[in-house]
Amino acid sequence: MPVFARTKVCLRLFGDTLDPDEVTSLLGVAPTRCGRKGDVRIGESGRRIVARSGSWLLETDVQGTLGERIAALLGALPEDPAIWHSLARRYRCDVFCGAFMREANEGVDLEPAVLSMLGDRGLSLGLDVYGPE
Repeated sequence: MPVFARTKVCLRLFGDTLDPDEVTSLLGVAPTRCGRKGDVRIGESGRRIVARSGSWLLETDVQGTLGERIAALLGALPEDPAIWHSLARRYRCDVFCGAFMREANEGVDLEPAVLSMLGDRGLSLGLDVYGPE
């Protein structure tokens, strides 16, 4: 089975009371982007967008298979279950992946070690698969 032509991987935390500074302190790494509920940003169209919830997102630029990218992202963060359980109790947490196919019937296998990394942290896996153009 051919692998996906391209993937994107992002750790995402969302919650109305999310404090990006606290999450950054707990995880020991700066986010790719973050915000508090009510923050205003200007969209690509120039329109004002008000955040409906707080968010903390960390993308990886590591190259490799989907599993390698997830492992690299999570491997750069603390393993301490207490940190992850605290975050999971208060926020919606996941690893969200975009998978882009070059041709039909591309796929992926995730190794047990990668699945364990997700499970040990209480993270769900979101996957959007985009077909060939």
